[in-house]
Amino acid sequence: MAEQRPPNPQVAGSIPVPPAKIDTFVLLLYDAGVSAFKSGDACMNRRPNCMCSICGKAIYRRPLQIATRPVYCSQQCFGKGQTAPRICEVCGKEFPSRGGKKACSRACANVGRTGIKYRQPGRPRKDKVQESRALKRRLIEERGAQCQFCSYSNTDLLVVHHIVRRSDGGTNDLDNLQLVCPNCHAEIHHYGTKHNAKGQIQS
Repeated sequence: MAEQRPPNPQVAGSIPVPPAKIDTFVLLLYDAGVSAFKSGDACMNRRPNCMCSICGKAIYRRPLQIATRPVYCSQQCFGKGQTAPRICEVCGKEFPSRGGKKACSRACANVGRTGIKYRQPGRPRKDKVQESRALKRRLIEERGAQCQFCSYSNTDLLVVHHIVRRSDGGTNDLDNLQLVCPNCHAEIHHYGTKHNAKGQIQS
């Protein structure tokens, strides 16, 4: 049997701890420190010098923190402090806004939905893919199988462009449609590029 060494005074201090239980003793000390930290009673027994901005609990924070920003006692209060209040559109009650909610409760949300016309049962849904392909075929038959600006002729890549966007009230009338290639389409939408009647880029 191996000879047991005496306990290390730096680890065990003045408390006599058997050598075989030193590791367990250290773990117990660690657990006690973690529990004290989670409960807010850290080893540094400093006197409270401020109040939590949310719940009003007496806490200690550094003077620089108190002078520059709100102070909180926990992660829960910090989360509440970072959430901007919002007014319910139905009852007018103030509530913390999360995820873009416009109502404070499910009941108010249901009241706000009153009058909305949802899809009627038995009514077929619109197939936007088939609709877009039909518009593309009509433009090809009327204006030719090429980009109206650069004359690119790969019909598989040509797309339908709305001069006035659908979101802005535009329609699917042929006067509001153009058959363009992906490059010209990107120039129009992302860079505001304008073309003349010959397809040349205007300065």
